[in-house]
Amino acid sequence: MSVAYPVVAIHPGGLAQFDDNQYAVYADLKGKKKSDEERKLHRMYMKGVIDGMHNNQMLKFISTSKKNPRKAVINFLTKLAEKNGTKERARHLNALIQKVIKDNRDAKVQRTYVMIGLGEHETLEGAIIAKNSIVGGILGNLKLAKLEPKLIVNKRQIEKLLRESTSETAVF
Repeated sequence: MSVAYPVVAIHPGGLAQFDDNQYAVYADLKGKKKSDEERKLHRMYMKGVIDGMHNNQMLKFISTSKKNPRKAVINFLTKLAEKNGTKERARHLNALIQKVIKDNRDAKVQRTYVMIGLGEHETLEGAIIAKNSIVGGILGNLKLAKLEPKLIVNKRQIEKLLRESTSETAVF
C-alpha cells in the first residue's frame, strides 16, 4: 500500500498526508448513470470542475468494482422483510429474495471517489487552510455535475477506500 499510496497519516477531518508533505482529501461520488440527453450538460459541468482548479492542483477519480456477495444481499433483504410493515411490502421483499436466490449472475458493487489534491504544505495548518479555501468550490462544481459528492472525513472510511482501490495490503 505504501508504494501505491504513500500515506504518512490521516488527520482529523479526513486530511490525508502523503510523502513529501503532499495533502489531499477524498469524496465519495454517488451520481447516477447519465442518459444520452444528459451527457452533453454533464460534460459541460465537468469542464467547469476542471476549469475551476487552481494551478498545481490534482483531481484523481478512483472507480472500483467488485463482486457483491449474494449472501449479504439476501441477509439485507431478509432483515427488511422481518421488520413490521404492510403485507404488500413483505410480499414484495420476499419476491425480491426469491429472485436473488434464483439469479446465478454475479452482482457487482461499483464505487467512485475523487481525490482532491491540495498540494505541498510545510505544516498541517497550511494544508487545513488550503482545504478550507479549495474543497468547497470543487465540491460545488461536482454537485452541479450531479455527482452528489460527500466529503469523507472518517479515517476508517479513507483506509477502506485505499484498500478497495488497490490490491496491495494497506499498512498505516
